[in-house]
Order: sequence, then C-alpha cells, then structure tokens
Amino acid sequence: MLAPYALNNGKDMKYRGGILVDDYRGVRRYQHGGADAGYRSQFAVFPDHDLSIIVLCNFANATPGALVDQVADLLLKDALKPVEKDSGEAYEVAADKLSEYTGLYHQPQTHEVRDFVLKDGKLTFWGMPLNPRSADRFQLAEFSMFIVFKRDASGKIIGHSTEPNEQAHPYFEKVDAPSHNAETLAAYVGRYASDELATFYDVVLEGEKLVLRHLRHADAPMKPTYHDAFKADDYAEVVFGRNDDGDVQTLTFYTSRVRGITLYRE
Repeated sequence: MLAPYALNNGKDMKYRGGILVDDYRGVRRYQHGGADAGYRSQFAVFPDHDLSIIVLCNFANATPGALVDQVADLLLKDALKPVEKDSGEAYEVAADKLSEYTGLYHQPQTHEVRDFVLKDGKLTFWGMPLNPRSADRFQLAEFSMFIVFKRDASGKIIGHSTEPNEQAHPYFEKVDAPSHNAETLAAYVGRYASDELATFYDVVLEGEKLVLRHLRHADAPMKPTYHDAFKADDYAEVVFGRNDDGDVQTLTFYTSRVRGITLYRE
C-alpha cells in the first residue's frame, strides 16, 4: 500500500495504493480525504509521532485538509519546520501591477483551468490570498504551496508552475477567454449522451449564457475559458469537439478525478 509508483517521466507519485504519502513541514505523513454531497473529511497519520488527526465536516465548502494542518501545527509545533517566509520585510508588488497576473491559465494535458482574480486589492486563487514572496513568486495563504509565474522575452506573463511540484504536467499556460454572444453559443446547444454510461446532459441557452443540465444535478452555468472550452460551475472542465465541417459533435468532461469522459451529440 505504501510502495511508490513511478510516472512515465520517472517521478514518483505521492499517491500510493489508496493513500497519499508525503510530509508536512518535514514530518512524515499518510493521509486521504473524502467527500460526498454536503460532506467533507480528512484523515492524517503522522507515524513517527504516534499521532492521527481526523476532521469530519457537514458543510460542502469546508476545507478539512487545512483544518488538519492547523491541528498539526499545534500538536507538532516542536517537530515541524518553519513555514517558508521572506527574510526581512515582506516583498511588495504594486497594486496596479497585480493585474498582470490575473486571468485564466490552462494545463493542456489535464485541461485543468485555474482562475486568478483580484479581490480587495489582493491576488487570490481558490478564494485565498496569494502573498508575494519574491519577483513573480507567490505563496498561497500560509500553505507550503507557491505559484511561480513565467514571462516571455518582452516581459509579458505567459504561464505559471507550482512549487513544490510532483505533478506529471506542472505547467499552466495563460489563455484568453473568448467572447461569445447568443449566436455563437447556439452552436453548442443540444443533448449529449453516452450509451456506455447510460446518461445524457443537455446544454441549453439562457439569454447569452450556456447552462449544463442533468436530471440529478442543479443547473451548472458555463463560463468560457478557451476555444470550445467552458468551466461548468467550477466543478468540471467541458471541452467540445467538432467534425471536419466545423460542427460541434462531442462534449468531453475533465475533473480532478476523471478525464476524457466523452458524450456524443444526438
């Protein structure tokens, strides 16, 4: 269960046989999360300190992983390495410069799309602040996660990577969301079905916005992200496929747990 698996690029995965093996601030940890409609959970074991922490939440927007970290900060304070911070004064980025980093970033292999926005004068991601630590390098809140932006020769932001990085496909490229109107969006409207999964989704047009509809789920507004791609209510990336004549024929889902689930237009 704890034996490592190597990716095709030679890197070992932290996720093993049904459990995540990593370290938290230098302390070895085994962990896994759980989720269902309206519930979230996290279970972490620190084997070298005979400590287990379980967090159960009955709130869909809860962040049990962050809560486990906070409990570990208290119970293992003498064993944990310091959180990485700047030495001396905090690095400053002028407010008018933060807008350079905002926008959508796309991972071509996984089709994940990340959205960086300004809120109350701060750059944010996942609803949490990105704190500048050095030029083009930001820390996500107080977590040990850093976003490092990349520029081209002209100085324009063109993408970012994440540190520490153990992903097979770590680089996200900056993309411009396309502009749509009711006429262009009408090309995507229709029913998309899968005989294998015995289910279907309807893409409907409401005003000048697309909505993804399924019998078992609430309607999901669809936000354009890049060419023929949309984010469905922040839970799935939806990519449409066209035939040789340019007509939309398929709808493919990508989420954190599944990739490349294709449905065909009826």
